[in-house]
Amino acid sequence: MLKDDKANLGFALQATPSWLLDHNIGSDEWWIRLAEQGMPFQTLLASKYARVDFCWRDPDGVSSDVQSVLLEVNGITSHRTWEPVSLNRIEGTDVWHGMLVMPADWRASYRFIPLTQYQSPIYGKQHSDGSSASQRRWYMSIIQNSCHDPLNPLPLINECKSALHGLAAKPELGFQDWEKGSFVRDDGQIQAWQWFSKRLSNTRAIQYLDTAPADLGKKRVVLLLDGQKWGGASGLPTVLKQLTNDNVLASAHYLFIDSISDEVRSHELACSTSFWQAIFEELIPALRSQFPIPVLAANTLVAGQSLGGLSAAFAGLYWPQLVCQIISLSGSFWWPNGRPGFWPESGSTSLFERLNLGEVSAQHLQAYFSVGNGELDMHADNDQIVAAMREEASVVYEQFQGGHDWLSWRSELINGLKHLIPAAQTA
Repeated sequence: MLKDDKANLGFALQATPSWLLDHNIGSDEWWIRLAEQGMPFQTLLASKYARVDFCWRDPDGVSSDVQSVLLEVNGITSHRTWEPVSLNRIEGTDVWHGMLVMPADWRASYRFIPLTQYQSPIYGKQHSDGSSASQRRWYMSIIQNSCHDPLNPLPLINECKSALHGLAAKPELGFQDWEKGSFVRDDGQIQAWQWFSKRLSNTRAIQYLDTAPADLGKKRVVLLLDGQKWGGASGLPTVLKQLTNDNVLASAHYLFIDSISDEVRSHELACSTSFWQAIFEELIPALRSQFPIPVLAANTLVAGQSLGGLSAAFAGLYWPQLVCQIISLSGSFWWPNGRPGFWPESGSTSLFERLNLGEVSAQHLQAYFSVGNGELDMHADNDQIVAAMREEASVVYEQFQGGHDWLSWRSELINGLKHLIPAAQTA
């Protein structure tokens, strides 16, 4: 935020919302009114910013042993610090309150992390060497305390994260109606299957969805990485079917591919040839015996986020006879450099370097890339790979107002699908 912006916001930030001055604050009646109002409470300010107020009710009341409540808002707050953003207890009540100023068009998931005295960042730092590694260990030890905001009326992002859409955020195609309850969830069309891979020596869940079974024409095969995140509870299958019925997206076969675990994911999605050989040579033939999936022949779209975005690009570049389109959301194109804990294959070079060396070609591809304005460390690598691919391929590159976040990725996934497999428009 610019200095002038901060000055203009001064008065608005000093003003306390009337509901925080209520003499009955913390009473059951006060909490009921707050729930009816819905949280977090947003106030539009000058210079395209908004004040956002958060409240958490301590279930153990004033006698609780909770000493601090961390507030994490994706792309706005940081968890890589010994001084994380926290709520403040209003003395003599069960009310914890905090306020942030953020861009009014921001979209983010958020959560609360209540901590006791012996879990607090102060205690954690005092009983460690204070290094970034010890801070990371402390953070991982308290993340199990995470909880969502029960005062937020929107569907959860997952079991411990709630959704925040800024007052000026762009509408979400499909998901906006999902959150309003306009779409009826129907998981009956999703078919689950367990797949054992001999090449990978592991078993994972696969889900299959045909968004228009009555359409017997040629349809794209869409492979969604981290498929367990995109199941029925996420709303994506319902949204895909509805947007297909509404003639926004072309009908398609969707395969949701589970990533099993963080450790397995880190191996398989880091440009692993073995992983994609298993997908194309084992999984697809096996699925074709169960479901009406066509033979793959340059009719496949691969979509992924973060490390999955990297893997989608890798599949598109190395299997041109099968993959014709890719969607990369916040792709981890820093690979194989700069991040400990990932295991690139021996002698690996980045996809950007491989394109520049002419090892692979992108001329057959249509691609959709996006990255968030709240993940600035991802921009340089994404800019680089996009520039290289644009030399040969048809590429759309977008930036969104959010962070490294599933809430943003669901919107961007739909935007990518709309660009790459739009429904045929009739006059």
